[in-house]
Amino acid sequence: MNYKQHLLKLLIGLIVVAMLAWFGCAAKTSISRIKPAEVSLGGIRTLAVLKFEGWFGETVRNDFYNKLSEVPHFNLIDTSKINVLDQVVYDQVDDPRFLPVLKDLHADGVITGRVTTNINDIRGSDQVQMQEGTGLYKKEKDIFGKWRDVEIKKTVLRPVPYVIRQASLTTNFKVFDLKTKEIIATGKVTENYNQKFGGDKEYALSFLGRMKLSKLPAPNQTLNELSAKVAARLVAKISPTQ
Repeated sequence: MNYKQHLLKLLIGLIVVAMLAWFGCAAKTSISRIKPAEVSLGGIRTLAVLKFEGWFGETVRNDFYNKLSEVPHFNLIDTSKINVLDQVVYDQVDDPRFLPVLKDLHADGVITGRVTTNINDIRGSDQVQMQEGTGLYKKEKDIFGKWRDVEIKKTVLRPVPYVIRQASLTTNFKVFDLKTKEIIATGKVTENYNQKFGGDKEYALSFLGRMKLSKLPAPNQTLNELSAKVAARLVAKISPTQ
């Protein structure tokens, strides 16, 4: 093999290596699809989000509005600052008396909801095995080969308190078509929470200590978590999602 042939093979090898490196580092393209809405709202494109009844109704409404605004499907009308609409309640959204004020929104339809919550903490204690010092010592070599005094441990059962947090959040919704003057969609979404903190989970290595009793969230924090999940499912009910 002469010098030129050797050089040509070397150049071809370098090109192949460069191409493999380029394709290996090239950005991967993710493919997404659009999931259709679970219920059809017909030709409604401009949607006004009315009051959601219930103690936690405003939180769910805000979560729902914010998540729905991220989906390029509806032109949304925020009615939270229109006090006169507070009289339009869930059970009477299709009452003819409210038609004049709803028409002023210049929307194709409106959605309203009713939110119910339940939260309960069950308290108790588990008998948990743990190591306890005896006050007696023995000689042991450490990892460096040096003798150390090491306290002798014994296994004992000790009561460790726990709390089981049980909660649920349910949202019923209605969509009222302002053109046909009919309720065209109804439904219900429920999210549940059931988690134990402390007890036999207090000293477990799983979840990096997230199940310790000290990590028990405030009740509102649990309901906020459920609200976000319910809101996401409500969006999927009435709108195409990615």
